[in-house]
Amino acid sequence: MTIIVRITAATPRLSLQRALDATLGLDVWEVHADHVVALATEPQAERLVAMGYGVEELAGTEAFVARFGDDAAAATYHSAQSLEDDLRRLSEEHPEVAELREIGRSVEGRPIWALRVGTRRDGQPDERPTFLVLGCHHAREWLAVEVPYLLASHLVTAAADEPVASWLEQGEVWVAPMVNPDGHEYTRTHDRLWRKNRRPNPDGTVGVDPNRNYGYMWGTLDVATSSHVPADSTYVGPRAFSEPEVRAVRDLVAREQVSGVLTYHSYSQLILYPWGYTPDPVPDGTDRQQMTVIAQEMQRLIHHVHGRTYTAQQSSDLYPTAGDTADWTYGEYDAPSLTIELRPASQADGGFILPPSQIQPAWEENRDAALHFIGQVLGKH
Repeated sequence: MTIIVRITAATPRLSLQRALDATLGLDVWEVHADHVVALATEPQAERLVAMGYGVEELAGTEAFVARFGDDAAAATYHSAQSLEDDLRRLSEEHPEVAELREIGRSVEGRPIWALRVGTRRDGQPDERPTFLVLGCHHAREWLAVEVPYLLASHLVTAAADEPVASWLEQGEVWVAPMVNPDGHEYTRTHDRLWRKNRRPNPDGTVGVDPNRNYGYMWGTLDVATSSHVPADSTYVGPRAFSEPEVRAVRDLVAREQVSGVLTYHSYSQLILYPWGYTPDPVPDGTDRQQMTVIAQEMQRLIHHVHGRTYTAQQSSDLYPTAGDTADWTYGEYDAPSLTIELRPASQADGGFILPPSQIQPAWEENRDAALHFIGQVLGKH
């Protein structure tokens, strides 16, 4: 049985970081100055208590899922098939600016789709800059499918309007809303809180965390949030790029020489910039300032819509991660790369299980922020 717990340090001398560094297999959901929220088994919770931590049960997972999710929610959010259908419809209705491409296949053989949005230049070599939008590396983060899909739809339908028209003449945008289709389908049929892909591991466990499997600084950490234990929710995999879903993104980035990356996750209302693998800041002052300024402006634009506060910060300030997408695309390609953690702010508000009524306002508050980042990359070429 798994439970959602609130972990606190019982004494001032006991560090919460020690709980994060310990190889307990915790599925960490939130990290705050005075507590951590995680998914834990009862033995894991007992071990934390033995280490001296305060452990408060917030909810059993079945009760949590039942409280915030229902059949209507599953019908409203995209499945792998309905996403393909809607992306295909966009490309067929707007062939002058949209083209659906299969960029790879998952472990279980599902296609990974990306919509290329840009004015056609048939018969001419295309060396325009490319902006990449990714969603749903983590299976349970359903909202992280919807926002990039709605962004793709907006770019296609607004392709004749400024400033989008100029951006799509100067460059193009690729949007892959569901990097992890196997895991996502598993959350719809078996385990709503599943995080990883569906790779069978040699020890009988299942899954690799796609957002710990990228090559830049892969495997340099071995902590709860970047684990080398196959059973753990943040298992980094046996080697960098071991997973076909991650290789699909790798090959697309290499082929298109991507100039900017925006990758969506949920939840916590954050705008994260590299690095994740170290608390040290990005050494290049110009790059650091560029990403920081863009993130802060996105924070302002988001707050202006519905009053929600998304905090702009370095990724490692949340918790350390090695082998994640943004570190790799910036570290290997020097592409400004940001990660958005969408609504809500906390587990108490639904966490990964956001009611479908929240899809539209989440998109509304993120629209101008995403367009600002795209404009900063494509509009300056």
